[in-house]
Amino acid sequence: MNSILDIQVSCYPYFRSTEGKSVNLLVWLQSEKHRDKVQAIRAMGDKVERDKLKAILPAITPSGLFRTRSEAGLIRHSGFIQFDIDSVSDLGAVKRKLSGLSNVAYIGLSVSGRGFWGLIPIGQPEHHKEYFQFIERAFSGMGIMIDPSGKDVCRLRGYSYDPEGYFNHQARVLEQWYKSTPKSAIKSNFRQNAGTGTSNVETLIAEICRRRIDLTGSYGEWFSLGCSFANEFGEGGREYFHQISQFHPDYINTETDKQFTECLKHNYNGITIATFIGSCRDAGFTLKNIVPVAPPSIEIPPMTSEYMPSQIAKHTKNEVFQSVKPTTELKQENWDQTIAELEQFFKTVTLPNQPIKLNQYSTITDISKFITSHLAAIKANNGNRTFLPYLKRLQELKPYLL
Repeated sequence: MNSILDIQVSCYPYFRSTEGKSVNLLVWLQSEKHRDKVQAIRAMGDKVERDKLKAILPAITPSGLFRTRSEAGLIRHSGFIQFDIDSVSDLGAVKRKLSGLSNVAYIGLSVSGRGFWGLIPIGQPEHHKEYFQFIERAFSGMGIMIDPSGKDVCRLRGYSYDPEGYFNHQARVLEQWYKSTPKSAIKSNFRQNAGTGTSNVETLIAEICRRRIDLTGSYGEWFSLGCSFANEFGEGGREYFHQISQFHPDYINTETDKQFTECLKHNYNGITIATFIGSCRDAGFTLKNIVPVAPPSIEIPPMTSEYMPSQIAKHTKNEVFQSVKPTTELKQENWDQTIAELEQFFKTVTLPNQPIKLNQYSTITDISKFITSHLAAIKANNGNRTFLPYLKRLQELKPYLL
């Protein structure tokens, strides 16, 4: 099996060592060689004693091979950046959230057993620190604070043991990094696009409103569209964001305002107006060729909060990285295989009789009806990305029925 984690990094016999040797990252992550020492550390109540034992454990530099353990001593970047989350109150919830990110290649317990560390592949290692800034801000938007030391390319990672570590051997490479733009440049960009660009965008938005199309089926899509308008038009893009958000079943004016403000505040300016134009193209229309969408062959019941699984209402925040590198597995000519797998799954599970309360906004009162209506929608519109949210909602429901 090919794995994105099958790469060489530097390994050191203990924390204070500065001269290391090459080790395979995947082999290191799966090793149980120092398991007993880690378990002993986790059983200790005295932090001082824990730290003493941690200091004599071997460690690696996940971000590369080094001649000497310093930024100047880097021989070759591994293509990975690490993140560290300390003192997690609900380990299970955080792990579920992180494992839903398509860009996360590994998640494991820290040596203390009280937090997590993980790895994300990055596309342009020369922007290591800028990638970390982007990840830091994106995680913060999900309510997860990460240790700022991860920005250092030569940062050590001590050995740890997690028999239930999460591996994503085909993790998507993160292509987005944080770019700081002076306010003057943002104002200039807004003025530059106040003419023809605005007219084009408004033409596309008018078509969205005419068709009542929801382009914001996942949090990742919603997030990237918000950044697209924020970076192109500044505060002037707020109304555009509301106009394209209003067709999501759980649209809330105040939440949409809050999200747009976050997009403005953090300036994810690597996301351009091309993101919005691409979403329109995926939905079946462009400025040059606006093709009417054929009506579905069957009547599709309107989506209400009654039939919205919790992890997408309002937009699942653990999908943020999918906005950076859009998912490709559903961009096939048809969804036959996925639909068949979903049908088979729902046939083999016992549906609960009681409503499933998913969050403060959403409760599924008739699970059978929910499944039937969604399957009918995607079968009648197989491969039409306008109906992709219906497919995603069925996929999001599965974990609740296992």
